Amino acid sequence: MNNKGEKMGISKEVIKKVLKISEEMKFKLNMIASSLRTGKTRSIGLIVEDISNHFFLIWRKL
Repeated sequence: MNNKGEKMGISKEVIKKVLKISEEMKFKLNMIASSLRTGKTRSIGLIVEDISNHFFLIWRKL
């Protein structure tokens, strides 16, 4: 899934089996679970002083 299987000593056979099963089960990566594991959220926070300001309302509608 993260393309580190061979580097971690997992055989190509097992990698193929895991990828096949994940496709069959329609696996989707959960970003929250990943962030808990890695300690990185890959999110950007934005602090807006006043959302009633006309400038910010325009961007909110986009």
